Amino acid sequence: EAQILQALADGPAPIPALTARIYTDIPHHLLPAAERNVFAHLIDLASRSLVTADPAAHPDATFSTR
Repeated sequence: EAQILQALADGPAPIPALTARIYTDIPHHLLPAAERNVFAHLIDLASRSLVTADPAAHPDATFSTR
């Protein structure tokens, strides 16, 4: 969560961009799993009103901090 919030401090971003900001040293073939992990955390963060999603919490949304 802390890494996601830190990545969002650089500005709103979709999941692929956030994943690239966080997972800088993993093999390319693992990025889809990393994106799913980031999305799961974003859903939780959104449910606690720590992030927002535009237009809604969806894999294609852009996320930002409140």
